[in-house]
Amino acid sequence: EVGNGEKIDFAITVTNTGGSTANSEISDTIPGGTEYVEASATENPILDRDPSGKVIRITWKLASLSPYGTKQLSFSVQPQREDFWVVNEAEGKITNPPCCNDFIALLI
Repeated sequence: EVGNGEKIDFAITVTNTGGSTANSEISDTIPGGTEYVEASATENPILDRDPSGKVIRITWKLASLSPYGTKQLSFSVQPQREDFWVVNEAEGKITNPPCCNDFIALLI
């Protein structure tokens, strides 16, 4: 629980649960009713902005995540109103190798 007016910090743990090194792409849309806190995202993010310059999505391209390796990602948002629920979801996919039964696990 976060008090009114306080920023919200999100942490994403990416784990390569497969037996081979993988490149992956993680994307997270900024939750509605919040605004991204500039320069808060870790690990060289790609920031997608709307025409007004507001960040609407963050993407991380992670290269060479070792088998069973883990990477921590994080960012912060500032609520734009009081007394509401914020739900955050991230998506992940392996970009190389595109085969096998390997996958990544996300913990938000």
